[in-house]
Amino acid sequence: MADAGVQSRRPDSRADAERGPGSGPRDDAIDSGTLHEEDIEAWGECQIEALRRLAVMPGPWANAIDWENVIEEIEDAVPAKREAVESLLEDVFVHILKLLGDPESLSSERWRNEVRDFMEQVRRKAKPSMRQRIGLETIWQRARRKAARDLEAFDRRLPEVVTRCPYSFDEISDGAFDPLTDLRILLVAGVSRP
Repeated sequence: MADAGVQSRRPDSRADAERGPGSGPRDDAIDSGTLHEEDIEAWGECQIEALRRLAVMPGPWANAIDWENVIEEIEDAVPAKREAVESLLEDVFVHILKLLGDPESLSSERWRNEVRDFMEQVRRKAKPSMRQRIGLETIWQRARRKAARDLEAFDRRLPEVVTRCPYSFDEISDGAFDPLTDLRILLVAGVSRP
């Protein structure tokens, strides 16, 4: 990120600059602690906006803080929690699909255990606000491709499975939900399990 990128984001008016970061109309209506708990990415976006406004204000901190890199680090860190949940979900889906494609594999018990472990981590890390940001369909498609490749490496094939993700965010977040209960829901109608 170039210095010009930080400097070009100036407050909308002198009054905004005098009020300082976090004092705009949008920020007045937001309780930062609540926002942090409910939507970490929206909270991060607000913090980045406040830092950009602060970066262009004169003061003793103007040269003491490496604004460009501080902002860049926050921009990188904020989506990391969502990306961790997405990665876990992809692993869950891949293992479920591999179980469907090779239920007698010597690895099947390990896959089942890992699905349970990954689901526990997903439930711990997933926040309700991630519902709008996590693309279950995209994750499902990646998992289908990866599971098919992994199975082909051992001369197995993924049976014809549903093309759309069969799970909702609410199901995944529900502590009682077990995706291993009935793998047949993943099969396209009329296709028998191998």
